[in-house]
Amino acid sequence: MGAWPGLPGLFVAAIFIAFISTVSSGVNSLAAVILEDVVKPLYRWRDTELTRQAVYRATVPLGIMFGGLTIGLAYMVDRLGETAFLISINLFGMVGGPVVGVIINGIFLPFVNSWGAGAGLVTSLTVGLYIGTEPLLNPPPSFNLPMRTDGCWRDNVTSQMSDVGNTSAPLPALGLPGNLTAG
Repeated sequence: MGAWPGLPGLFVAAIFIAFISTVSSGVNSLAAVILEDVVKPLYRWRDTELTRQAVYRATVPLGIMFGGLTIGLAYMVDRLGETAFLISINLFGMVGGPVVGVIINGIFLPFVNSWGAGAGLVTSLTVGLYIGTEPLLNPPPSFNLPMRTDGCWRDNVTSQMSDVGNTSAPLPALGLPGNLTAG
């Protein structure tokens, strides 16, 4: 690919554009979901209807807020290094299980109502977050056992067995043929 001038740069630019497009779609989706699920119900609760201008004025700050949050999280992940991967795996485990539980409830248990599913979600999130964060807040004590050999046999079987495979004699001394290939 380096034989043609400019092609590696185009390749990197294409990857960067795909990444930016994905992030932009995610930010806009988050803003739209918050508008539909939080802002509009608040206006309906007050018996008022949102105009196009009010929707625009609510969506743009939400998009800017989620974009800034994305950039801030990117800088934080850069500072954390490998720890960020461990944190994300732990958070996915603590939050993903309860969410999958609600989805499975919705698929296989049609008699579960929204209040029961919500209560189960909140309860399982609370328990999962407690189980996941408790070892971080109160780490268990570490017990280092002493490294003593008194009371052990002098002829330890493991040390004798580890010497069995360590032969450095040439093949003729072992009585094996020199060519072990087939054919």
